[in-house]
Amino acid sequence: MTVTMGDNRYGKAGVHLVRVDRRPDGHRVRDLTVRVALEGDFADAHVTGDNALVVATDTMKNTVYAFAREALDGSIEHYAIALASHHLLQRQVHRATVWVDEQAWQAIDTGAGPAADAFARSGMLTRTAMVAVEAAGLVVEAGIEDLAVMKTAGSSFAGFPRDRYTTLAETDDRIMATRVSAT
Repeated sequence: MTVTMGDNRYGKAGVHLVRVDRRPDGHRVRDLTVRVALEGDFADAHVTGDNALVVATDTMKNTVYAFAREALDGSIEHYAIALASHHLLQRQVHRATVWVDEQAWQAIDTGAGPAADAFARSGMLTRTAMVAVEAAGLVVEAGIEDLAVMKTAGSSFAGFPRDRYTTLAETDDRIMATRVSAT
């Protein structure tokens, strides 16, 4: 029986990046968690122990930080595209995928003037992006996670199927709350 190793994937996860832009009108905080995965021809590393084509996960982590300075001026999607495209420059990498989660921070009014330098994590939602880049093109998925929403009136739940196990009363005015995650 012959065994052939195909393309495989490895990477660096849980890279926490906090960037503070200090501006005269107040600071801006960017809080990201980044994951990078590279797919390609890394068989020699597994078969013969030759790491000549393996991009070190430490290099992936350092690239996340370096690209924060160069490409984190706009959206997390733009940042992820720049980061994934950089890794695709390695000839053995056939596909680079980057996931970015961004936590929001809100300025706290400390009464010290208009320039914000104190923040609280808003906890309102997490912005998400996944970018996969390969020679044939790119895929971008963006979304949100853990957005808590509530409606305190005017939410009805009526007209649903009933059987002998149904005990829930129908209502035309209730509190409705949920968490939304969407891409």
